[in-house]
Amino acid sequence: MSDITENDFWGALNEPDPEIKYLGDNIMSKTWKNEEGVIHRETWPAIIHYYSNGNVWIKIWHHYGKRHRINGPAVIWYSSDGKTKVKELFFIDDHEFDKEVYWTIVKEPNISKENND
Repeated sequence: MSDITENDFWGALNEPDPEIKYLGDNIMSKTWKNEEGVIHRETWPAIIHYYSNGNVWIKIWHHYGKRHRINGPAVIWYSSDGKTKVKELFFIDDHEFDKEVYWTIVKEPNISKENND
């Protein structure tokens, strides 16, 4: 995974606040949308779901409404500890790829690398 750049940091500070859904006092999900209301986030996951204990359950990267990530899986499920990955799905422009095929595609020179850890 790549290091976070200064542009990533300042870009995150300038993005809109997420839509937050609660169940009682617990945050259940956060969703980021662009000014047009489309699920979108440049560098980070655009949707994050949480377990009732507050730990991360699922992270989903979206780019202009499509599941998309060039530097790793676009959907990651975590165990209830919020740290252990239990499942990953790989998407480019909302098309799902097998992990090996995905890494072959993103290593092609015409695919730009995004820093989106």
